[in-house]
Amino acid sequence: LFKIISRESDLINVGGLNVNPIEVENIINAIDGVLNARIRSRKNSITGNILICDLVVNKITLTESYIKKYLKDFLPKYKIPQIINFKKEIILTRTGKTSRL
Repeated sequence: LFKIISRESDLINVGGLNVNPIEVENIINAIDGVLNARIRSRKNSITGNILICDLVVNKITLTESYIKKYLKDFLPKYKIPQIINFKKEIILTRTGKTSRL
């Protein structure tokens, strides 16, 4: 028995290592006060890509440094987003999944 988590094309290459954005989103969504997270990438001349996290939160006390510190206990450094943007909403597809665009 196996469970498909995401497509291979969804993987983000960071410094030659593959990152599954859904894995990172699931860990961030488990943080108390996070309503929704989206992981995306941006080109980087050194690592190929860097991770960017768009977040919708309901606690004003959540900060970028707190989230990064929390993630260090669960993820290797290359899977921790370099940039965290706080948003009012994250666009969802018609089926309710996070839009990757």
